Amino acid sequence: MCRRVILRSFQLSPRPASGFNILDLGGAPYFGRIDSRFNQKSESYSVFGQGTLNVNDSLRVIGSLRYTHTDKEADFASHLVYGPFAIRPISSAVGSLSEGNVDPSATIQYDIAPRIMVYATYGRGSKSGGFVSNSLGTVDETFAFDAEKSRNYEVGLKSTLFDGKVIANVSAYDTKFKDLQVSVYQPEVSQYLTGNAASATSKGIELRSACSCHPISTLPRRGHIRT
Repeated sequence: MCRRVILRSFQLSPRPASGFNILDLGGAPYFGRIDSRFNQKSESYSVFGQGTLNVNDSLRVIGSLRYTHTDKEADFASHLVYGPFAIRPISSAVGSLSEGNVDPSATIQYDIAPRIMVYATYGRGSKSGGFVSNSLGTVDETFAFDAEKSRNYEVGLKSTLFDGKVIANVSAYDTKFKDLQVSVYQPEVSQYLTGNAASATSKGIELRSACSCHPISTLPRRGHIRT
């Protein structure tokens, strides 16, 4: 079991050498300054376990389970320090979240020959949600983003050939994401903000090989192709 506590606070205060922010607004100089503040407190707990069942000398079943609980609290505020008007939106936001994620995985391995194994894997993953920390103009409705979830399917073959001088592996994978966390440019505030996409899929075939006139552990030479 592990426990992690994060306390974070910082200020965004642009300060040129002159002490003023000078911008060219249609040929007219602008003198002003906006300060912003972001505070976040985060606590997380995680428990992980894994076990292997040897069905026989050739067949194995491996299972694992991870539980993660996360609590976060955050607040954001910005204000005009000086200047005739604010050239960025002035706003504040407060948010909190509490999440519990269960991520299991299961793998079946079968040795079709002494040094050739085939396998199939299913697994789930998660990434906790959070808060936008660098956005002038953010409000409660846009302050938080949701947790990201994924499901992965993979099948493949791993082999060691010619007395350990050649390794050849191949796998096919299909990963589906829900609420994928992405950073998107928002022109109204001239910044990149983190949010959630509806869904995404990553799939392909991966080939890995290594060969040498000597044992692989001493003089490896690898090739890697992923599509």
